[in-house]
Amino acid sequence: MALTQIADVVVPEVFGPYAGNLSLTSSALIQSNAVSLDSELSSKLAGGGSTFNMPSWAAPDAEAEYSLPTDDATAITPIKSSAINEIAARLLGNVAYSSSQLAAQLAGSDPHEALAGHIAGIVAGKRQTMLINQLTGLFATALTASESSILSESIAGQSAATQFNSDTFVDALAPFGDQLGQDYSIIVHSGIKARMLKEGLIDFVSVGDANLRMPLYLGHPVIVDDRCPSRAGTIDGLVYTSYVVAPGAIRMGAGNVEVATDRDELAGTGSGTETLVVRDNFAFHAAGTKWTGTAAGAAPTAAELATGGNWAKVIDTKLIGLASIESN
Repeated sequence: MALTQIADVVVPEVFGPYAGNLSLTSSALIQSNAVSLDSELSSKLAGGGSTFNMPSWAAPDAEAEYSLPTDDATAITPIKSSAINEIAARLLGNVAYSSSQLAAQLAGSDPHEALAGHIAGIVAGKRQTMLINQLTGLFATALTASESSILSESIAGQSAATQFNSDTFVDALAPFGDQLGQDYSIIVHSGIKARMLKEGLIDFVSVGDANLRMPLYLGHPVIVDDRCPSRAGTIDGLVYTSYVVAPGAIRMGAGNVEVATDRDELAGTGSGTETLVVRDNFAFHAAGTKWTGTAAGAAPTAAELATGGNWAKVIDTKLIGLASIESN
């Protein structure tokens, strides 16, 4: 027996939460251990404000020397505790789809019914685009110390040493020092995944009930996303940027996805039009960093997120858990 479900019919007050929840499972990046859904950040999105302060206490200086005891009146000098303030920015996005009722009648089906099933994927894709742009901005200035560049700006200058390789990946982990973990994820462009396959260093493991196959590079999960930056070399060839992310280094706040419909019965000379509006409200935050920019509009655009001057770090680089690799 056929059953009409939520995905087949747009019921705004029902479909909004459904699309929001489904979007969290429609993105390989958001589903990976590189991104953790943060209930505190999500709750902040439910309130007001364009940015969110997340103050905490910095770890005391672990390198401070012990004082030797004496039997006189010499006082010990206390080590002060310092506060740090991480700042996340609210991200917003609206999109609308319009259709003519006459077109639906002539086609024999409602285009919005077909569109409804794609909303979750659209939301997930837009969020993922904003996250990649945020990573681009962080490494433009704030996190350059954890960026590894081995690229050549021309095809003639390219070699195994300038291409993504296992040695380079290991070198990229150096900034993490003694904070290095074992479960770092690698976010790469499909061009870099092809290079990994040519190296013969990718294995596949089955994950989840759907028997999905997750690629592993040297034992680390690989997330393929062609939103990762790629550009033309200054002479010729291509330069790719890949990201290495510690588990939970990126926190995500997920606000409500709102879906609304608007009907104009007079449009189309009386045949009517229907518009489906989707409103998204979310945030990504890399622990140990802060948004220092000022958005021109209600929230930062993708271009503003990718601008290095809009970001700063507030803790030691090796504690942030992010690295990047520029390679051919």
